[in-house]
Amino acid sequence: MTALPPVAEVALAAVMVLSVLRAFFGRPPGESDLFAAGAWMLAGVVLLATVVLAGEAARPRDLLCAAAVEAVCVAGWWLRGREDDGGKDDDDGGNVPVEPPPDWDEFDRLRAGWSQPPTPVA
Repeated sequence: MTALPPVAEVALAAVMVLSVLRAFFGRPPGESDLFAAGAWMLAGVVLLATVVLAGEAARPRDLLCAAAVEAVCVAGWWLRGREDDGGKDDDDGGNVPVEPPPDWDEFDRLRAGWSQPPTPVA
């Protein structure tokens, strides 16, 4: 068999570049999942190992290598999780209510009342 046509090679390279960019710079998943990441990494390693079994056929080797890159990208994506960006959710649009800082003057006034002896209730 022959290699992929040039147009297909360019398209495959573009898909792989976009996958790498999405995995490392795109929006992360809600939380990390080590099990899913491990499964995808194992799939990538197995796909890469099958390249050796593909023999001289160029087309299956190219497609298996591309599938291995895609699997490793997904594994990296699963490892990122939300805690990488400080746990901030990008969907809030900046409309998250912010609590005002504590009023320390009021706290000091209330605390001053704690040191006074209790007054009996009639």
